[in-house]
Amino acid sequence: MEERIYIALHTEGGPEGLPEISIDAMLPFPEIVLCGEITVRTAPRVVELIHRLGYRGHQGHVIVSLAEYCEHWAFQSMVKDADGVEFTALHPFTRKGLKSLRELCRMVEGLPGARHDCLYADPKITGQAFDACVGSAREHWSKVMFDIARPDGKRAAYRLAD
Repeated sequence: MEERIYIALHTEGGPEGLPEISIDAMLPFPEIVLCGEITVRTAPRVVELIHRLGYRGHQGHVIVSLAEYCEHWAFQSMVKDADGVEFTALHPFTRKGLKSLRELCRMVEGLPGARHDCLYADPKITGQAFDACVGSAREHWSKVMFDIARPDGKRAAYRLAD
């Protein structure tokens, strides 16, 4: 069995071509990564899914994968309730991306306990703006990698069955 699975979440319907998976089928996986179109509209559903997995007895880690962060209560709740966040900073890194990363760094830096927060950044992203943005939160991230290729290689991706 694979160590990690990716669950693609979308606002309208599901991603085409991905097999469906039920919550019960996810329970044996040590790491579940929730990814896809996570917006202010879908964040409350992500929080609900994290709670449902815990209620059903999931013993592993639930990680939320983000390319943008929003200073909205739903995002804050999602980041707090997950066991970790994977944030991907893509090139070109815009002002909106910097603001998003800065807000997320402030958020995760203040969270207690052992977390699994990873920051992936395109190697083309360099400079004071990025370094200032990450700042003192760099020690908080369990990994800061200047590589957007995930180290786990092949990804098993599913969409959540309704």
